[in-house]
Amino acid sequence: MIPSYYSLGMPWVNVGDLYRGEKGPSEREIAQVLDYARRRAKPRFLADENFPPLVGRILEGRGGRVTTVQEIKRRGHPDENHAAYALAHGLILVTCDRDYLDERRFPLIHCPAIVVFDFGSGNWRDTLSL
Repeated sequence: MIPSYYSLGMPWVNVGDLYRGEKGPSEREIAQVLDYARRRAKPRFLADENFPPLVGRILEGRGGRVTTVQEIKRRGHPDENHAAYALAHGLILVTCDRDYLDERRFPLIHCPAIVVFDFGSGNWRDTLSL
């Protein structure tokens, strides 16, 4: 189960709760998911500087494609640049930087695919136990 969060005034909800008691996903949403499954589309990620390389390798091992900001020569760029790059290239931005939870800096309309992780202390045992 995905927990619900409230951080920096930005509500984060359990995805399962979105359709609970509702009529369910639209025909378009269902068709899109089925199309991705049919094409075996792989999720594509952009990992920022503080995203653990170990987790990037785990995502790749699960079939994802991970590009790092180091690979695209954007190390040290502002967070806004990373979010803009991910949006422009259709990538899911993965990070451990809680600054991305600030809806004033990163409104969802401009950053629809940002996932902020918390891996505890960041050591490999904490990371793998989550």
